Amino acid sequence: MINVSEARNTNSSASTSPLPLPHYLLDEQSASLAEFIAEERRHATRWWTHLNEMRRRKELPDWVAAEIGTHEEHDRMLESRKAFNQALFGSDDLGGNQPYRGVAL
Repeated sequence: MINVSEARNTNSSASTSPLPLPHYLLDEQSASLAEFIAEERRHATRWWTHLNEMRRRKELPDWVAAEIGTHEEHDRMLESRKAFNQALFGSDDLGGNQPYRGVAL
C-alpha cells in the first residue's frame, strides 16, 4: 500500500496537500477494506450464534440473555450493517445480507 502522507504535491513549495490516489489504488484499498469488514462480520456472526445457543440452553445470566439472539436484535444488526455499507460503499448490501433463520426447538 502507498503511504499517502509521503505523496505530496510538488508544484508549489508551500503546498502540503496529498495527491489523490490513482484509481487502481483506490480500488485495491476498497477491496481490502471490504475483505476486512467481511471477516469481522463473520467473526461477529459466529459469536452471535454461540451466544444465541447459550441463551437457548439458559447458560447466560438474564441481563445478557434478554437481548442476545432475538429476532429484534438480529434485525437491528442487519439494519446497522446496511447503513454502514451505504455510508462507506454507497450500496446497501455487499453480499453479507443473511436473513434470519429460525431454529426449531
